[in-house]
Amino acid sequence: SHSPLLKERSRFIGMQPDIMAVYELCDAYLNPSRAGGGSSAAQALHAGLPVLTTGEGDVGFMAQNFPNLTTYEDIAKVAIALTHDTALREAYSAYTRSECERISVRSEYLEKVMAAFEEFANEHAPETTACGQK
Repeated sequence: SHSPLLKERSRFIGMQPDIMAVYELCDAYLNPSRAGGGSSAAQALHAGLPVLTTGEGDVGFMAQNFPNLTTYEDIAKVAIALTHDTALREAYSAYTRSECERISVRSEYLEKVMAAFEEFANEHAPETTACGQK
């Protein structure tokens, strides 16, 4: 491991068949900068966990209304502060609830997807005659 302290204080538990059961044992969701991870962050939000990440990638989108953490040092400071500061934990809990509600509103996103599809289909539809022939 690149960080002996991290190795000492954490365990790699591999792929888990029930991530929600694992999240019940967690205090926060920490995310490294990477591609992907949006679904695991959404699940963490549903489990009531604050998502601590930089604003990049899929997880950054999922946590876009959390305070902006731009470096791993920022993430570490907040993670440590969450263990000691009740007011900060309550503020992050409120962010977690609002983000969970935001990403749970599927009908709004479905409407946007359908509108984009219809726009694309209209722009790329072949011209037809009254008989339906090109």
